[in-house]
Amino acid sequence: MLQPSRVQAAGDQKLPWDGRFQDLKVGSLNDKYLTHILTDRQNGKVKPDQWVTITPTGRSKAFNKDTGVATLAVDSEAIFGGQTNFRRSELVQNVAGNTAGTTFFRVSLMKEKPYANKYSWQVVFPESHLFEIRIDAKKDPVELLWYTGGGMETRWSTEFKTKTWYNFGIAVSTGKLALYFSEDDDPLALTKTESYNGAVPTNYEFHFGQLTLSNDGSVVKMVDGQDVLSFNGVSVEDSVPSDAGGAAKTTNSSSSSSSGSAPSKTPEVAVDEYAVAKTAPTTDASVTGETDEEESQVDEKPTDAVPTASFASLASDGSTDKNPADESADDGKLESDTSDEYTPVAAPTTTGALTATKSGCKVRRG
Repeated sequence: MLQPSRVQAAGDQKLPWDGRFQDLKVGSLNDKYLTHILTDRQNGKVKPDQWVTITPTGRSKAFNKDTGVATLAVDSEAIFGGQTNFRRSELVQNVAGNTAGTTFFRVSLMKEKPYANKYSWQVVFPESHLFEIRIDAKKDPVELLWYTGGGMETRWSTEFKTKTWYNFGIAVSTGKLALYFSEDDDPLALTKTESYNGAVPTNYEFHFGQLTLSNDGSVVKMVDGQDVLSFNGVSVEDSVPSDAGGAAKTTNSSSSSSSGSAPSKTPEVAVDEYAVAKTAPTTDASVTGETDEEESQVDEKPTDAVPTASFASLASDGSTDKNPADESADDGKLESDTSDEYTPVAAPTTTGALTATKSGCKVRRG
């Protein structure tokens, strides 16, 4: 089941929201972003500069009026809280949704060197996983993928090459998702459309960076050094901009149905409060085995105690964002349980400064 949107809270950024990096430094990241995934590490509170850099003039020509480039790195120490079966480094922000029209996400990404850690990496997604950009470094050649509706069916894909900027625009409106895409300095072009069931989100907890996890709860083994991914031109707007549109110059491969295909069903299962255990999580008896296609959405919950995990029976679930030191609710997603739509549920609203907001990220096995 897709995670229902929270009731719009005081901490949600109004549209248009500017996440560009040309006017930021690492020390001022909190001016635009929530950084708890970078700072709330396994061994306590740390500075984010081990995993993030910012170069204000890192890209020319600018994409989305941004010359700034942020790099987000993952290594053996990139463990959020007690999540030892994860490696992750992400920037996060809560943004409002345009329920009467279109919410348009823009982001560009590039990798200078090939992946040393050949896993499937989630790189752009809202907490609900209504859409997701993923880099699958397990494949040869490496693939860049687009998923929708909380599912794992590939809706669009293309080969992922180093030293190439991949530019994305993702438009969300009632019942419809549209992917805009280009490479390097080319303008965004409409590339694929998909439909989804359920109400249009009122807000989004927007993540980008790098995230992978093990299917069986074991520690993710990382090679020495870091895998670094660059980001540029991040923004969220309340309409499709005039410089995006037209037809794509190239046809990218896709294993899914053509544009305008029927909405995919989305798995639905609720999860108890979660902290990652060193052993595999306990699953519902109806689910057996671990596969590359099996999904799991778990809570970001730093803890000093020995973590435990469990999956509850099939039910709907809401999400509440809290202070990084607090616990947060999230839901799991297993292939055997399906539902045609998700229904927004009013969750407790948050108040206070943005830096006190806590992500309850939903992530998936893969």
